[in-house]
Amino acid sequence: MVIRFGVLVVSDRTARGEREDLAGKTLMELIKKREWLVERYAVVPDNVGEIVSAVKEMLGSCDFVITSGGTGFGKKDYTPEAVELLLERKSYTLPAYIVFKTASLKPTAALSRAVCGVSGSTFVITFPGSRRAVVEWWQEFEPMVEHIYELLNKDVVTCGG
Repeated sequence: MVIRFGVLVVSDRTARGEREDLAGKTLMELIKKREWLVERYAVVPDNVGEIVSAVKEMLGSCDFVITSGGTGFGKKDYTPEAVELLLERKSYTLPAYIVFKTASLKPTAALSRAVCGVSGSTFVITFPGSRRAVVEWWQEFEPMVEHIYELLNKDVVTCGG
């Protein structure tokens, strides 16, 4: 099954070239380990307009768009608000589930304001910006990817027993 991903890193310092992108590169490695495709990759500053534009550019060519960064309570953390502008159907429980699982490893994970949902036929989710958090979030999200893909791309999907 070929699943196409877009990875969007949201960071002022990374966008200015002042800091290496470890989180986005780690996420791309994790995606490629499953032999899925990283179709698009971009880095933008913490700016709602630029986040919206970058996600929009990925929607047509990617089955999943994962953002990294800007999900906390920092003064410039507006990734959830930007992504929500594009979502047609939102899931409140998936981010809550991942926060619950990762907060058992690091309690500050509970401060994430992550969002996810569907825009067209693309599933969009916001991950935190640290490399460690990206790994932890991926471990919880990855087992659901194929099922989400099927739900969005097949006429009939059997759920449950």
